[in-house]
Amino acid sequence: MKNLSLFTDFYELSMMNAYFTKNINPKAKFEMFFRKTPFKNGYIILAGIHTLINILKNLHFRKEEIEYLESLEYFDQKIFRILKDHFLNIKISSIEEGRIVFPHEPILIIEGNLIELLLIEGLVLNITINFESLIATKTARIKEAGATNLAEFGLRRAQGINGALSASKAAYIGGADFTSNVLAGYKYNIPVTGTMAHSWVMSFKSEEEAFWEYAKIYPNNVSLLIDTYDTLNSGLKNAIKVFKTLKRKGHKNFSVRIDSGDLEYLSKEVRKILNENGLFEVKIIISNELDEDIIMYLNSIHAPIDCWGVGTNLVTAKGEPNLSGVYKMISIQQNGKFIPKMKISNNVDKATLPSQKGVVRIYSNAQMIFDLIFLKEEKEKIKEMLNLKKKFTIFHPMQDNIFKEIKTYESFEFLIHTVFENSKICQNSKSSLAHIRKRVQSDLKKIDHTYKRLINPHIYKVSIKNLKKLKEQLTKENKIR
Repeated sequence: MKNLSLFTDFYELSMMNAYFTKNINPKAKFEMFFRKTPFKNGYIILAGIHTLINILKNLHFRKEEIEYLESLEYFDQKIFRILKDHFLNIKISSIEEGRIVFPHEPILIIEGNLIELLLIEGLVLNITINFESLIATKTARIKEAGATNLAEFGLRRAQGINGALSASKAAYIGGADFTSNVLAGYKYNIPVTGTMAHSWVMSFKSEEEAFWEYAKIYPNNVSLLIDTYDTLNSGLKNAIKVFKTLKRKGHKNFSVRIDSGDLEYLSKEVRKILNENGLFEVKIIISNELDEDIIMYLNSIHAPIDCWGVGTNLVTAKGEPNLSGVYKMISIQQNGKFIPKMKISNNVDKATLPSQKGVVRIYSNAQMIFDLIFLKEEKEKIKEMLNLKKKFTIFHPMQDNIFKEIKTYESFEFLIHTVFENSKICQNSKSSLAHIRKRVQSDLKKIDHTYKRLINPHIYKVSIKNLKKLKEQLTKENKIR
C-alpha cells in the first residue's frame, strides 16, 4: 500500500501547525457516521474499513515529503522534526465491515493525539469508506432488483485505476458474482468473467467466421456477442449454427450476449428461437447501461435473462455522486478527562451526537427491529436492561418529539469492536473478502423486505435513550456561549 501522508487538505496541516505552535496536542476522539442513506435506500452496506486500516498502520512522513512541506515556507520548521518517520499512535473501533448500518450511527471511532486525528480526515472520508460503502450499497440494490447472476463490467468507465479497483472490490462485497476487472480478480480473489467485444467480430470477414474461430479456442465455454450487425437475422442465426455443431460433438456451456436494442423484445425473441432449435441450455446475457430500475422492470415482465452485465451505472453509483459520511470530534481530553463535544448547527440534520458511543442492535423473530445508540460508559447497564427484557423508551437521535416505547424484543448484539490498537490490526477483526461478503448476505436476510424496497422503503429505527440528556445539556450550554 502506498504511503499517503500528504493525502490531506491543506487546512488540516494549517491547524496542525497552529496547534503545534501553541503547544496544544491533547488526546481526542473523532467518529465517522453517515447523515443519510444513498439512493433513498433503506440501509447502507459498510465497506472500506480494512482498506483504511491497512493504509493507516504504516502512515508516516518520509524525507522527500518533509522537504516538500518545508519548501512551502508556511509551517514552523520544528514540527517537521516530530513528523519525520512518525507513525500514528491511534486506536480504532468500528462496526464490522459488511454489516448493514444506518444514518447517525457511529461506524468508526478513532482515538489519538488531536494533530494525528486531523491529518487522517481526508483518508477516512475519501479513499475508503464513503466510496466503497456507496458502491456496495448500489450493488445490493441491483441484486434486490433481480440481477441473480451479476457481473460487474465497470473497469473502462470507472473513475481512474483506484476507482476501478475499489469499485470491483466493493461490488463483490455488495453481492456481485463476477468482475471483468482482471487486476481486481488477482488482488482480491474475485471470480472473473467476460465474453468478447464487437471488435473481435468485426476483425473477421464474416460474423459466422468470427464465431467459429472463437468456438475452436473455447469449445466448452462459448459466449457469443450477437448484436454487432443484426441480433436476430444475423448474430443469433450464426450462433445457433455454431452451438448445434458443438452440441453434437458433446460440448456444452454456451451463451449469447446482447449489448444493444430493446432488451425486453430481443431477450424474449432470442429465447423463443433458441428453444425452437432445441438449445434450451443456452444462457442469455445482457448489458447496455443497465441499472436497478431497468433490471427491476425486465424482471417484472419476465424477460428470460440469465446473467446481467452492469458497468457504468454501478461503478459510478448512478443517482448518488457521493455518500454522506462525515468525520467529527466527539470528545477532547482536558485535565486527564475526556470532555464530550457536540456540534450545534442551524440545520438539525447537521448537528452531531456527543461523546464516545456504542451501538446495540435489537432483534425479534431473528429480524432486526431497531438500533440503540448509547454512551460507552452505559454499556453494562444497557446489557443488564436488555438481558432482563425491561421496557424502555427510545427517541429519534435528531428529533426529540419522535419517540416510542419498546415493550417486547428477543435478542441483541453489540456492534462496535476494537479493530486497531498499538500499531497492530486486532486478530478478531481480520476477515477475508469472502467472509465480509457473507456478512452482507447474512444481514440482508435479517432485515424485513420493507426496508429493502427500491422505492419508498420503510425507515429503520435508529434511536437514543440516556444520550438524549447529554445532548440537551450540551445544546443548552452551547447556546449560552
